[in-house]
Amino acid sequence: MTGLNAPLLNQTLYLAGFDYLSQRMGELRDNPYSHGVWARIVNGGVSNSLGLGLKSNYTSFQGGYDYGFEGAGFKDFLGVSFFYTLAFPTFESEIVSEKQTRIFENLQSYSTGVSVYNSYIQDEGWYNDSVLKLQYLQSTFEIYNPNRDRTREGKLGNFALSLLSEFGYRFRLAEDWYVQPQAGFGLGWIDKGSFRQSYEGSSEFLDTQISHTLILKSSFGSSFGYTLKRFFPTQKFNLSFYMGTFYEFDYIYGRDISLNTTNLSSSHHSPSLFDPHFLINLGTNIQAYESVRIYFDFEKSFFGMMTKDYQVSLGVRYSFGESPVRGGLDNNATKGGGEEENLFLLILEYLESFITDFEYLTKDTTL
Repeated sequence: MTGLNAPLLNQTLYLAGFDYLSQRMGELRDNPYSHGVWARIVNGGVSNSLGLGLKSNYTSFQGGYDYGFEGAGFKDFLGVSFFYTLAFPTFESEIVSEKQTRIFENLQSYSTGVSVYNSYIQDEGWYNDSVLKLQYLQSTFEIYNPNRDRTREGKLGNFALSLLSEFGYRFRLAEDWYVQPQAGFGLGWIDKGSFRQSYEGSSEFLDTQISHTLILKSSFGSSFGYTLKRFFPTQKFNLSFYMGTFYEFDYIYGRDISLNTTNLSSSHHSPSLFDPHFLINLGTNIQAYESVRIYFDFEKSFFGMMTKDYQVSLGVRYSFGESPVRGGLDNNATKGGGEEENLFLLILEYLESFITDFEYLTKDTTL
């Protein structure tokens, strides 16, 4: 039935939006600037074997700004980003029930939203990237009944939240090689939704209501990288490559369906889903100039109910402004108080530098 398959449109697009720090932001280490703006374009295809079977091709446009401060051996970037994603899904099968055939046609999905993120990165060692995302997803479609030669239209919209945190540690194996084991944990929530289908000029209708959806997501894996930095005489250019292998799983709970027609009502309980799969990705980071970085990534997943057939992304980051605010304290400050006092001084130092940078940028703009 149409009501059982339509929720897969927004759910599939939602799950395709989870990614890793290296894909979204590129390489952030060895960055001497405090401000950064970035833009990224993503194109991919996903398959979902649930229901009628779904394939979808999507393109996402993303951009963001962040402000960083620096401590003893680490940098921390706090930022905001915006995105818009457009997808063109197709169902692989038709609905056949009660000697009636129904076909999904003219499907289109999109999502748009905003996210805030914090990326803590040690020069060598630990890193953590946390992202809180709010978005709106909408899918439009038509249901064609060849037995009656009639078409019904439908539109399903959902608000959604997600919180994803990624942890990792970079081990330097040699001058040019590193290995980076990492893990990610995510919590997702898709709000309830509903849509009505009716034939033009007819009193018949079908109302579909979908309950909330809760998604738990985890990933475990490692990346291996190689840098060519020592081969370039200038520090303004660098080139590196990486390859990652990951085990991921999604746990999906909810999506119960209630159907109401002109004559009757029914409900359908959607069982919880556990979807494990494997993912590989390959990428490169290019430091084209001291303040310009370009990054490319390709990924593909295997053996899951919902898999990425492919995804390619290309991003560019431009950094500017003074060096990130120093988070470390001098020896006198360290000797003069405990952790609470040091933290207070760090916050004051951070705010003072932010105000100085803001006045500097404002002054430059008005000239």
